[in-house]
Formats: sequence, C-alpha cells, structure tokens
Amino acid sequence: MPANPSVTVRDGGRQALLRPADAPGIQPRNSIAGDIMRMAGRVAAAILILEDFERRRVPLKTALADWARGARYAGAKDRAAIAGLCLDVLRRRRSLSAAIGDEGVRATMLAHLRLFEGLSPDAVAALAAEAPHGPGALSEAEAARLSTLRAFERESAREGGAPISVASDFPAWLEGAVQRAFGGAALSELAAFAARADIDLRLNTLRTSPEKALAALETVGAAPAPFLKTAARIAAPTSEERAPAVTVI
Repeated sequence: MPANPSVTVRDGGRQALLRPADAPGIQPRNSIAGDIMRMAGRVAAAILILEDFERRRVPLKTALADWARGARYAGAKDRAAIAGLCLDVLRRRRSLSAAIGDEGVRATMLAHLRLFEGLSPDAVAALAAEAPHGPGALSEAEAARLSTLRAFERESAREGGAPISVASDFPAWLEGAVQRAFGGAALSELAAFAARADIDLRLNTLRTSPEKALAALETVGAAPAPFLKTAARIAAPTSEERAPAVTVI
C-alpha cells in the first residue's frame, strides 16, 4: 500500500480526489475519507453555526441547539461531527487565523481542514464547491492561501514573531500569568489545551484491582494511564464518536 493512499469519491457524475495533506505528521481522519457530499454539508453547517455564535454572542451549545431544531434531517453522527468541527476551530482560532492571514469563520475553517483534517488544497476546493451542500467555491485569494499553507508549527510561529498567545491559542491577557506558571514549557503546555482531551478514570482499588478494572474497561478502549497505576485512559473520541458511558461503582 502506498504511503499516501488516495481515495476517489464519485457522486452524480462528479469526481473528487481526497488524499492526505503533504504536511509531515498529518494523517486524515476516517470521516474525511468518506462521502464528500456529507462532509461538505457538515462543513457548511459548522460555518453557519460559528457565524451565528459570533453574531449573537450566545454559548456555542445554544447555537448548536438552535441549528439542530431547523435541521431535523441531520443524524446523530452528523450532529456530533458538526459540533466537533465547531469546537476544533474555536480551540485553535488564533493560530488558524494567523496561519491563513484571515480572522473570518470561513477562512479559519478552511485552514482547519487543510492543517488538521488532512485535506490537500485540491480536496478542500472540491469539498467547498460541492453543490448544493458545500459552503461555496473558493475564491482565487482563498485558493492561493491554501496552496501555500503548511503544517502550523508553534515553535516556528514564535520564532517568526507571533505572540505566545497566538501560537498556543489562549487569550492575550493571560500571557503574563502563563509565562510565570510554565516558563519555558508554556508553549507546549497551553497548546495541549487545543487538542481533544483524553478521558482519564481513577480506578477504585477498594473495590477491585487495577488489572481487573482495566480488563473490564477493554470494551471502551481503555489503557493504563501513563503516570498512575491506579488510573485508566480512554483516547479522545473522533469527531463522529461520542465519549463512552462508564458506570461509576
């Protein structure tokens, strides 16, 4: 199998090529390599929700719920994926804006697709232009920006003069406190907050042994936590997945 496999998606006579981005270390999610029509609709919906979120200044949960009431056709996976896209963009809003040179919702979403969803510029263009579900064809300026966009390196951004709050996606007014608390590790420590969080569980050793608890949690993909023998870790779910329900005993 080639190192960078391509996936060809055909829909109504149209054809689009989805392949991993050429940036090192970027791998496509399973949701991206599927139906381009569905993904285009999800991206368009996420952009609308984020624009509504900014315009009305309401909690994102409210904007998502208001959109969902008018989109009863959307299934559970679609809603989870759309919410995931919104949250991913909001977590990295400052660095995405800096990378693409535009603070708009649409621009930051396009940058997210390129840098963190593993889409090539051509695949982003095909997704955007998918009618009638996509968010609209790319302009010449957008296509030009995407063609030069590469993996966002936080260290390189700092060396290039970007404030640490931009490179690590946190409010500028926290810079002083962050530097005092984390020192030289501030960049990596705060950048970790932009990623989807794993689920850590404390194992009740008064009821059972860690080994037995981990065996019982195998069905939800739990593994030993890296720092504690009495804890388990469940990897962060993908955009289409929900976090597993774990009964506390």
